[in-house]
Amino acid sequence: MAIADLVAFGPKDGLRFHAVWNQSAVPARALLNLTRRDLRQQFAQMGQEGYILDRVSEYPTEEGSRHAAIFEKGQAQSVFYIGMTAFDLQVRQAEAVSKGMRLHYISHSGNRFCAVWWK
Repeated sequence: MAIADLVAFGPKDGLRFHAVWNQSAVPARALLNLTRRDLRQQFAQMGQEGYILDRVSEYPTEEGSRHAAIFEKGQAQSVFYIGMTAFDLQVRQAEAVSKGMRLHYISHSGNRFCAVWWK
């Protein structure tokens, strides 16, 4: 079994996560409670281990914004942006397409977007 999707919700009665698992043979790792800096560091480290970013979402906590991410083994190239406005998302999408990338995943929390592109 491998984790396929992970979304945070709450915090009325405490932070919770929705998770979807599947029968994939592709190894995947989920990381929670990442700051922006932690996410960038994990992206670099996991890349060295042969993982690519599959999903990322942002959620509020008392300590500020945090991120949940899923990395999976893969050969594709991935890039991500977090905390984007709708306008930022349009700009990043145009940049990614011009580099031959396609939108792989997008999430929305409040008025901000997180997205992952693959090539």
